[in-house]
Amino acid sequence: LSEKRPPSQAERKEAQASAVSSRPGGAPPPVAREIRDASRQCKCKKSKCIRQYCVCFRAAELCKGCECVDCLNDGHHEMERKAAVEHIKTSDPLAFHEKVR
Repeated sequence: LSEKRPPSQAERKEAQASAVSSRPGGAPPPVAREIRDASRQCKCKKSKCIRQYCVCFRAAELCKGCECVDCLNDGHHEMERKAAVEHIKTSDPLAFHEKVR
């Protein structure tokens, strides 16, 4: 029996790059983080977490442990989330690209 070794950092980056290039618009897939500090958690009440002022949505992360209400960014509403991303990209094509500082 051969043991599987964990992927190296280079292998992980290569896999992420291929996943990003295969998604429409090159957007990274949303990531559900297990634990985030309180400053990185949203508290959306009316936006359902599919607007750019939602910290999680803007960072391409799924809401996990947040205090949001009627969330559509939780991994169970992928069609609604994708529709919101496409709508935002029509007015701002660079909306979900990483910003250079």
